[in-house]
Amino acid sequence: MTELLDLLPEDGIVLGAAAKDWRELTETVGELLVDADVAEPSYTGAMIRNVETNGPYLVIAPGLALLHARPEEGARAPGLVLVTPRTPIEFGHSTNDPVRVALGLTAVDATGHLDLLGAIGAIFTHPDAVDRIAAARTSGELRDVVAHLTEEN
Repeated sequence: MTELLDLLPEDGIVLGAAAKDWRELTETVGELLVDADVAEPSYTGAMIRNVETNGPYLVIAPGLALLHARPEEGARAPGLVLVTPRTPIEFGHSTNDPVRVALGLTAVDATGHLDLLGAIGAIFTHPDAVDRIAAARTSGELRDVVAHLTEEN
């Protein structure tokens, strides 16, 4: 199975992002996806509309959001980025708020992102993964945490 560290580019990580709300956090995630050349700029707006239309279902576990949109809304290639906000962010989820780790995901078809989801699941099934990742202060520290979580599973 592909590991999360193999899928997460060095420049696809922002720790301690200054985001005042879920929109700003989503915009930060979208900028990283665009900069990584896996999404068009329109993808960011599509992720925001996804939350506005469908609600906070993408807050998939306590403290963890998986931000995404449909492939035809601007995804260019499979991709993954990670952002931790400086302060926890409310999305309006009744049980999983506030968000302390946000992943941005792009997929170009119905199956091309399965490696990404498998790698995410392998890390975030660990009971304290969100806490440990949210506590990372440098990209190197984050990579060490993820590597340790991978070894523990």
